[in-house]
Formats: sequence, structure tokens, C-alpha cells
Amino acid sequence: MGDDKIKSGKRVRGYLIEKDFCKLFGRGRRFEARHAFRRFDGGQRGRITYANLHRRLYRFLADTINARQTVLNSLFLFVFVNFKKYICICIFIYFTIIYTLRLFVMFKYNSYQDILENLDAIVSLLVFFVSCFVFLLIFRYDVATAISMYASVLALMLIFGSSALTSVINGVILIYLIQPFSVGDVVNLNNNRYTVKQMGLTSTFFETSWGTPAIWSNTQILNYLQGMLNFSKSRSETHNIEFYVSQETTNKQLESFKKLFMIYIKRVMPMVSNDNVKIVFFELDNMGRTRVCLWIESLFSFSNGRARWSQHSEIIFGVRKILEDLNIKMYWPLPSNFPATS
Repeated sequence: MGDDKIKSGKRVRGYLIEKDFCKLFGRGRRFEARHAFRRFDGGQRGRITYANLHRRLYRFLADTINARQTVLNSLFLFVFVNFKKYICICIFIYFTIIYTLRLFVMFKYNSYQDILENLDAIVSLLVFFVSCFVFLLIFRYDVATAISMYASVLALMLIFGSSALTSVINGVILIYLIQPFSVGDVVNLNNNRYTVKQMGLTSTFFETSWGTPAIWSNTQILNYLQGMLNFSKSRSETHNIEFYVSQETTNKQLESFKKLFMIYIKRVMPMVSNDNVKIVFFELDNMGRTRVCLWIESLFSFSNGRARWSQHSEIIFGVRKILEDLNIKMYWPLPSNFPATS
């Protein structure tokens, strides 16, 4: 049986093969899928584990930053050879830029594409200013005049663009330092349930439970950060239960299920308060079914596995019983590795 495991009567592999990459890239892009697979395979005999994939993505990110650092090294080497009297200024700018680049990769990210796009924008701006400085030195412009010009431009940016600069700084703090959520997480912000769709330096794009887009500035998110809940990354011992209900289910039946489930939880887990039980009805899927997600705080820690799973099974039994009493058909979600049907 090897590395395969048996789960629900089906084989579940603990690694990726070339066919998985072909499914990810879709039809007509087999060449790109093979190229990506061989890049991440690297002599692993056609099997890519999650740990190796994560390690190679991080190396790819580091190589991208090293390529941009090479450009900066060439620029400063030219300045050092031709304009040695300005070496102190060049060394200061050089180490400032390099330290800034290294600071961004010290943290762990969930979306490598987002960090690459943000790094491209930041590094491009830094290279632009350095190139302008080198241009002034090549054509023998007065350095004092050039520095004065830079200071004047910076002062104008601070005066007329202080709000934009503040938004960018808040975005860097939110995305790179605090990291309260990532793309795809379900959060409760200002008593509203959102799904994170896209993250930017100045604003974040959400989607409500009804599919309506919403845009929050990162400054606003920082103001409401203390009361924000991230259901996808909850560190408390919670029971996460997800299922679908049939297309014939009415809003009245869903509200009845919510009331009966709260009564059942109070009977099974008397110590749990209403604030520690979350019931979220998601938007309809492509089959017209409503997705229901339940988050219930457990009374047991992860170390007490037997009691915890016994409690989990009791909750699922209660959910099934309530749905049967309300004549609601339920469906469990398909596993993530289940092949999609065309």
C-alpha cells in the first residue's frame, strides 16, 4: 500500500503527481503543468510532498529577491567605482534597501503571489529612486542640489499625500507584521461575516455571505482588529462542522434549525455561552444548495483526544436528528482531492 492511506473507502495520497498539476492548470495547458511539476520535483522521483513544495516555493521567493538584489549591487558598484567621495551616502542607501527586502521575507506568508506582487512594486520604486540618483551623478549634477530636490519631493508627498502614505504604512503593518487573515479566510468584522477575496497595501476586498463585494481600508481594519474573529484560523479548541442542505430548504427551516441547535448545544454543553457558538449560512453554490458552517468551542483540549471526539460525534448526531425532524436533506462536502466532473 506504500504511502497511500485508506479513508472512507478511497485511497488518499500524501503527495502530488504530474496528473494533479495537469488538473490544476486545466485543459490545453499541459506543457505549463509539466514545466511547473519538473521545477518543483527536483529529483523526488515524481512525488512532491507538501513539505517539499512549501520549501521550494520559499526558495523561489528568495531567488526572486536575490535577482533584484543583484541589480542593486550593480548600481552601487558603478557608483563606488566612479564616485568614491559619495561612498558613505551610497552605503547607507544600499544597506537600508537590502534590510527592507530581507525584513519582508522573515515572516511566513500564505499567498506567495501576493507577496511577489507587493515586492515588485516596492523594489521597483526603490530602484527608480536609485537610478535617478545614479543618473544625476553620471551627468555631474550637484549632489547637494539633487538631495535638496529629493527632500522637496518627499516634503510635498508628506504634505499632500499623507493619507495615502499612512494607508500604505498601515497596510504593511497589517499584511506583513500582524497577519490577522489571508485570502480565503472567513472573518467576523464589525459584527459582519466576510470572506477575504484579495489583499492590497491600502485596502482589502471582502465578499459577504450574499455574494456582495465589500471594500475595507486597512486603516479601518486596524481600528476594528481587536474585536475581529477569524473562524478559519481559530486557535481555540473548536468543533468545525460543515455541510450542505438541499435546494428545497426555506429560510424558515434554517431559522428553526438555528434555534433548535442552540437549545441542543445548551443541553449537551451547558458551560458554553452563546458567544462561543457560531452558525453561518453561506451563499448558494453552483447546485443551488446552502452551505452551513458551525463553530462550537470545545470543553476539552487537543490533548484529551478521546473525550473531544466523543463530544464531536455527539454534536454531529444532534445535527442529523434536528435536520431529520425538520425534513431537511443534508449532504456532506466532497473531499478536496475528489476529481471534478465536467
